[in-house]
Amino acid sequence: MLDALIQQSVCLTQHYTGSPVCNPSRAALLTGRYSHRTGSLDTLEWWGLERLALREEWLLPLGGLAVPGDLDHEAAKEDKEREARSDVHEPSRPSRFVSFAPLRDFVFQPAALDHYAATALFLACVRRLRPDFAPTADDARHIARICRLLEGMPLGIELAAPWAGKLPLGEIADELAAGLGLLATTLRDVPPRHRSMRAAFDRSWALLSVPERDILRQLSVFRGGFTREAAEAVAGATMADLSNLTDRSRLRVEPSGRYAVHELIRQYCGERLGAEHEAEAGETAEQVHDRHAAHYAGFLRVLEPQINWRASINSEVGPETGNLDAAWRWVIEQGRYELVQAMVMGLYHIAVAEGRYQTTLRLFDAAVQRLRAQRGRGEGGAGDAPTDLLLALLLFCQGHMCIDLGLLRRAEACTEESLAVLDGIAPGRLREEQTLYTKGLVALLRSWQGEFAEALRLRGELLSWLRTTEVSVWPHVPQVGTLFVQANECASLGFLTWHLGQYDVAQGWLRESLAIREQLGEERWRAYGLRTLAGVLRTIGELEDAERLTRKGLALSEAHQDRIGIGWSHSALAATLMSAGRPGEAQSHFVESLAVAQDSGHHALLILSLNGLGALALRRGNLDEAGQLYEESRASFERLGIAGTLRYAEAVIGLGEVALARGDWSRARARFREALAARACRAWEKMDAVAGMAQVFAGEGDTSQAAELLALVAHHPFTAHATRERVEALLAELEAELPAEVFAVATARGRARELDEAVECLAA
Repeated sequence: MLDALIQQSVCLTQHYTGSPVCNPSRAALLTGRYSHRTGSLDTLEWWGLERLALREEWLLPLGGLAVPGDLDHEAAKEDKEREARSDVHEPSRPSRFVSFAPLRDFVFQPAALDHYAATALFLACVRRLRPDFAPTADDARHIARICRLLEGMPLGIELAAPWAGKLPLGEIADELAAGLGLLATTLRDVPPRHRSMRAAFDRSWALLSVPERDILRQLSVFRGGFTREAAEAVAGATMADLSNLTDRSRLRVEPSGRYAVHELIRQYCGERLGAEHEAEAGETAEQVHDRHAAHYAGFLRVLEPQINWRASINSEVGPETGNLDAAWRWVIEQGRYELVQAMVMGLYHIAVAEGRYQTTLRLFDAAVQRLRAQRGRGEGGAGDAPTDLLLALLLFCQGHMCIDLGLLRRAEACTEESLAVLDGIAPGRLREEQTLYTKGLVALLRSWQGEFAEALRLRGELLSWLRTTEVSVWPHVPQVGTLFVQANECASLGFLTWHLGQYDVAQGWLRESLAIREQLGEERWRAYGLRTLAGVLRTIGELEDAERLTRKGLALSEAHQDRIGIGWSHSALAATLMSAGRPGEAQSHFVESLAVAQDSGHHALLILSLNGLGALALRRGNLDEAGQLYEESRASFERLGIAGTLRYAEAVIGLGEVALARGDWSRARARFREALAARACRAWEKMDAVAGMAQVFAGEGDTSQAAELLALVAHHPFTAHATRERVEALLAELEAELPAEVFAVATARGRARELDEAVECLAA
């Protein structure tokens, strides 16, 4: 059998290394799995467009050479789906539940390329032309992406690799994502059918029946695979049609039951759709795209009201993100605003659950730019309710995502524009609803900017309005009414009163929010309320209840596959475990939350994770590591131009504590002053900074002033339980050092002192 293959100029490669067994100059269409036990090839794999019949034997189409990501099924699946999407610039990120940071770091190291058959073959092909080629870390990342785009197809790799001498590797990857034009060679010793991917596909295309071609052309509009129902709705394909195309290796069935088309085949069929579909089928390619877009708009329309209620939503939506992105681009291009309206909230909720911020911002920006241009041309005009309401909604969604990314200036601009657009619309139910959302966004911005009292006022007004209005709001379900949004406002009021040091009041608001969600049976955002309530309990020292609630919230977020919620829960649980004196467990949870933050770009989650890891390093006595982590946290605020906003004080207080541990009183004083001057310094952070200043005074020998400030902190209701315990221990040490009368006078002065006056004095 091998002799027959060799005679047909087929290249065999050992699957575990990708090194050639015979005819290395030919494009590889088969690989054999090498057996160390027998020293022979015991399995052959075929990547042709139809099953290989040889001497009346059939070889199953098992797929391409191993590519980076194949070591983890979920990571490989996500990469494959992501690369099949039309937006090729979205950065790689790990799956929802497992941190793939070790895998990511391994794959993008140059030495790792030799561990995968596909990337090893790519390197071998490049080195035939450039023997001294030594890939950098960036090169390794691009090579891995190229091989994933080609799905390990050896012929594709053989045709793509020679371009490495002419184009940057990143450009090669982008070209491959865009089409087949790059995959060709002029070498004379290559059989004509292997000189380009088009030539290889042309030969196979000619063997298809007319109905098979018709279906494949239409299936090319899908991105990242499709379900049987979607294939029927868009391409009119029956189960028998799909089974036939699967048997002939034009399609493959994933373990989930979804159908997939190799990306190169999909691109080829897409070219055929544009070139010949109208002549062959009597309808335009645009009509096929219209059906695809309408199907996925309908898909989101049905799922949207269930997003926060049904746990399986994200698992249903996740595989369809490529199709949803493609459908969105199509309806924007065609000006189908009724379909845009049907998709907005669904895509927004997916973005904030999955952390798909950058991609979704780009998608929404395309719509915003088009709607702005339309208004500028006077098409519909300012005050045209449907399109202006849509513009206001898109700006609201963009603003909220920008806050999550720490882009507060852009969020402010989105908010202002949204309110300005709404002002030009005649009063009505839809305008009132959108105004409610946008004012809530204003309150969220004020929270980030440290204007807690103003945010509290706005939230209170919104809650009062919701409790008295009959206007329908999202999710527009009669039995829910305004209760879902009321629960959001109660939770926000709890968050704000916590930050203001009103810990009992905060618990009341948060428990009310949780009661409403339990009444509604809504669990995804219930996890947020549980985490926030746990934060309040952690502040006042009720650690057992805090841990219990946080673990419950983590379980809910995992059940809903809420990736960002999972990250928040890991961070909250880590903080509780750290307070409980369990640093090893806390470390692992902070690492999990950091992975989510880095891969999604979620700024607040990044800060919480870095600060938490910094605190753990400080407790271990690793001052260099602690300083680096806190400095990285602080620098992220400065890079975004948002120094002084929410959670900034925590980072600089950490830097102050590192300076204290080093005995650098001057630097410590500067950092604690910086924290006290931060406009978003929270109640307990003020107490932490004052306690830090007290230690500076003690270090410099002013023990009386230190005792006064420590007494203020120990006495004040804002002080966190952990800080109070630490301060009481420091006071006990000072009491042993100072004369009794001096200590008594100093502590009495501290207990009587007003916090605002002390903060103003210390920050000066």
